[in-house]
Amino acid sequence: MWNSVFQACSQSYSSGSALQQSLGKLQAAMVGHAIWDNAVLMATNAQSQIQVIPSTTSGLTNVNARRALANMKLLFGASTNILQVPDSAGRAIIGFVNTMYTDIGKGFAKTLTGPNNFVLNNAYLYCEAAGLTLGTFPGNIVGNVWQAKVTTDNGVIVYLVLRFTASAGYPQPCTESSNDSYAGKTFTGTQFLPGLQGQSLVITEFVGIILCPKQGHGVKILPTLAQGFTPDDQYASKIYSTAGTLVHEIVYVVSKSRATQWDDPAIGFDKCVSMARKAQAAALINQDNYRIFAELSMSPQTKWVAKPGKKSEAATS
Repeated sequence: MWNSVFQACSQSYSSGSALQQSLGKLQAAMVGHAIWDNAVLMATNAQSQIQVIPSTTSGLTNVNARRALANMKLLFGASTNILQVPDSAGRAIIGFVNTMYTDIGKGFAKTLTGPNNFVLNNAYLYCEAAGLTLGTFPGNIVGNVWQAKVTTDNGVIVYLVLRFTASAGYPQPCTESSNDSYAGKTFTGTQFLPGLQGQSLVITEFVGIILCPKQGHGVKILPTLAQGFTPDDQYASKIYSTAGTLVHEIVYVVSKSRATQWDDPAIGFDKCVSMARKAQAAALINQDNYRIFAELSMSPQTKWVAKPGKKSEAATS
């Protein structure tokens, strides 16, 4: 697991009724680890589902294999031949998606590397504003900012500044106005190590993810999804989880490792399916397509469909 800053990771439903409102540090850590572990499991399950996608007609007799292929066609536009198995273009798409989930797994494991000396040995996970304070710190050269005081494993105190909050008057993270709110955000932060005994201030960068489970834009966001869960119905547009949001954010980390910036123009099942149909290349680097495929892979026996009518979506970035 990445280094964690939070002491609490509360969850709430769109109605405002809170789950785990009052958590001790041990309980909070358990919730945080449960979300992390569930996200890792989602990514692993996604690859497992990719592996069962049939390459011959005999494989179509397996219901789960057919479901996996259907999800791959819905979310990434994998094409099939007249026999309803992936053609050469479809196999190339499946291979691309599989490689992406491999890199997502490396992101979770902090083994992801890339150009410009990209490494994940300094990565932090935040949950809401827990562990954050607005103020200054020894050696501060940036003024009052939202930052976390962290003691490293070797006992050194560092201060982690969330760079995206550095503008004057920026509200507490995860309480932004509805237009600027997000269920999750990946960012580059600045780590300050105050100089000791005449030494200079040491400034380095870190990769951070902050989760905001209460920012659901009217969507019910579950903390996790159980392995093999049975949904209330088969409408994929109703499935959201904080663990899935974490998968979404790790795709951002993958893009950073590849020295590029992938936006997420499509959020939610219906928009992602439409993108896969109309702009397949964009769907292959759209974060929410990977979130949704991973979440649906937690219930491989379900034949997922879109719910008629427009649904609200939880923003991520």
